[in-house]
Amino acid sequence: MLQRKEAHGDDETVWRYARSAFAELDELETAMRALEEAIANASQRGETLDKLLRDYDTKTHAFEKRDGFSADAKTRRVLHGLRFTSEQYETPFASLSGGQKTRLQLARQLLIEPDLLMLDEPTNYLDLETVAWLEDYLRSYRESLLVISHDRYFLDRVTTVTYEMDHGKTVRYPGNYSVYAALKEEREAQQVEAFERQQAEIERIEDFIAKNIVRASTTKRAQSRRTWLARLERVEQPTARKLPFVTFLPETTSGVDVLELRRFCAKVGTPERALFAPFSIMLRRGERVALLGKNGIGKTSLLRAVAGVGKSEGVVRFGTHVEFGYYTQEQEQLDPALTVIETLWRVYPTRSETVIRTKLGHVLFHGDDVYKRVGDLSGGERSRLALAILSLSPANLLLLDEPTNHLDIESKEALEAALLDFPGTILFVSHDRYFLATLATRILSLTENRMLDYEGNYESFLAAQTQQSDETPTVKETARQALSPEAPRTKDERARRQLEKAQDRKRLARLTTLEQQIEQLEKEIKVDEARLVELSEQGDWVAINEHNEQLQEKNERLANVYREWEARSEEI
Repeated sequence: MLQRKEAHGDDETVWRYARSAFAELDELETAMRALEEAIANASQRGETLDKLLRDYDTKTHAFEKRDGFSADAKTRRVLHGLRFTSEQYETPFASLSGGQKTRLQLARQLLIEPDLLMLDEPTNYLDLETVAWLEDYLRSYRESLLVISHDRYFLDRVTTVTYEMDHGKTVRYPGNYSVYAALKEEREAQQVEAFERQQAEIERIEDFIAKNIVRASTTKRAQSRRTWLARLERVEQPTARKLPFVTFLPETTSGVDVLELRRFCAKVGTPERALFAPFSIMLRRGERVALLGKNGIGKTSLLRAVAGVGKSEGVVRFGTHVEFGYYTQEQEQLDPALTVIETLWRVYPTRSETVIRTKLGHVLFHGDDVYKRVGDLSGGERSRLALAILSLSPANLLLLDEPTNHLDIESKEALEAALLDFPGTILFVSHDRYFLATLATRILSLTENRMLDYEGNYESFLAAQTQQSDETPTVKETARQALSPEAPRTKDERARRQLEKAQDRKRLARLTTLEQQIEQLEKEIKVDEARLVELSEQGDWVAINEHNEQLQEKNERLANVYREWEARSEEI
């Protein structure tokens, strides 16, 4: 099971921690090496040598069955998939961030390959590319998987059976999340229909009993019906679920031009350092703009700078009548000492208790729930409280940083519905692909060197990225001064851009070559491992040593190709 806290030595490194998944294999290999030496030193065949050979054969089969010869290659593959570069292999575990530690723990669990792999919200702390890699990995996982997740895309791609826990009951649904959602809706409709049909029948029978119980000619029939009614197994009345409800109602309409960033770059640290190359962009009224980019690129810092609470360079200009509301993923504006109702009153002191309680009720804080201390709330409750604060804002521009974090699926759907109805402008960061696909009308994809501005929804953006077409007219490079009113259009600038495109194509071609080399080397290593097992069965120790050296050499070549692949990937 993916655990949140484990004990580690101070000198534990990324590589050693991940590689410890193969501790039993390492012990087995050590025993094999000892047996090889003992066999080599045995002077003649006899009972002792036969026993050594049998032991060696048993251990070799066990080692080969668990792909022991490819342990290092597997470790590199999983670490790379979870975004650990070879330069980070010697990084001490203690110096990793919380997100990195969680990813490393996940890597180790994947490498252990238990009979039952249990994962609790495994997509937390993962960027979009890493989640896609994890999905592909789990889809090919040979053992059983039990996962808790609120990521609807992830559930659709990975799961084949869904269990729902609701009101103390667990119900099994065959299929992934989308199938479950459809079957659940159908099941609930059938429950309502069955309950209403039975209630109508009960009412009819009770009416018959009331009319006929006192009449001598019909009293026996009425008594019989009464007995039948007493024995009737009642259909349970479907429980009306309390669903969250959110609205965002701006008080004014902004101008057409809502937010301009000109030669803009977010900065962090002391001394300050730029997180990405400056770019220029204009957001217009009614757009729902998703900001994408790998973890650590500066998406949160960008939103903080736009909101005026982070460092930046360049121009941030709001349009006419623009009022913004800012949702932070950490909810640092919430005071843990205050109660839920005090929190809203501190932000909106002139609002009546009726308005405050109604708004809190919309996000499922009912009755005495409003007197809970913020410090005692769960992550989901804190997120719903932050949404309640934002929903009372008069903002016509919403800046949202991971608004679906900690929300259950029903709360996510309520938020999506509210944002789809919102008449203003939205700039948001999210790793929730379902949320992205539902909301985004425009994509800004941020890297260290450039900003890609895509006019379209998330799914069409992915399709364009897959095609890797430099000629797609809706994708506009906005690196440095692109989209700036002063953006140069000189021959030199056009030549520079053509050169950049040519270099990009060259890098992509090299990446493709490296990926082909990785695939070929991994195939050769697998063949060599199988051959090594055959040689061990034959007892050809000279050939085993030669073959083992060749295998180690190929593993080293594979590691070098992986390192170059990582370096080239960072350049794209």
